[in-house]
Amino acid sequence: MSPKPPRQRKPAGNEAFNFPALRQFFRGYFHQDWVEEYGSVEEATRQFCEDATTPERQQVATQWELFLQQHQNQPLDEINRILSHHMGGACRLTDASELRQISEVFQQHLRRQ
Repeated sequence: MSPKPPRQRKPAGNEAFNFPALRQFFRGYFHQDWVEEYGSVEEATRQFCEDATTPERQQVATQWELFLQQHQNQPLDEINRILSHHMGGACRLTDASELRQISEVFQQHLRRQ
């Protein structure tokens, strides 16, 4: 009897696998020139919401809320590391209020649907 091959699992904590739509959002809107292009976290998120389809907005917003729940007790430096290293964004959030701003923009756009 031959040995059973190891089961393939997604690595724990690897947001690229767990949050693919959110990763695409960060790579597309929080690239290295995001500050020059959008000026703020809120404006980058607002532009995404205007560009995205309703299902895309819903998916990213849902993944964002799940991401925040999973990382709610982590310091901002760790969240920034995850957003850049795992999610491919070039943003460095300076204050926890920016996390809330992203959530608020998603909520505003989802209410309008």
